[in-house]
Amino acid sequence: MKKQFTVGGKSITVTDEVTQNFEGTLVITDPCYYIPDEIWQGLCDEVWFENGKSTPFTNAGTIYIGSVKVLYSSTAHGDGSYRVEGCTGIAQNEFGVDAGMMAVITMADFEKISNEDTKNSLYAVVEDFDGTITADGEGNFDGDLEVITDGSDTT
Repeated sequence: MKKQFTVGGKSITVTDEVTQNFEGTLVITDPCYYIPDEIWQGLCDEVWFENGKSTPFTNAGTIYIGSVKVLYSSTAHGDGSYRVEGCTGIAQNEFGVDAGMMAVITMADFEKISNEDTKNSLYAVVEDFDGTITADGEGNFDGDLEVITDGSDTT
């Protein structure tokens, strides 16, 4: 399933694809920090919510902004600070969330759409990644990299 729209001449496609392969340096954070405002507003208004109600795309999926790929998931408990675990190459392991959502993007794709500096507490960075990540729709990333926001990693 997918939904498409155009903003500022850019084609945006959101799919229900919840598993993606990534290679290279990754950035993990809330996508509201780097997706351009007009595209972010379109995602909020046209994709994730319709008439104030959630859609099949609300909790997890993949955003394509032209050739840029962003895997996203809502978090289980909204805003806060979360940790990346379960892989090697972690240069910065904590990231912030202000819109109740987290996302994975390669640094190369990140730099195509944002001029933000990733060297602060809002961004986690994983270097030399080569693997698969799944957004489980329950607030977690699983696979060759993990971010757990639903508390299932505690005993």
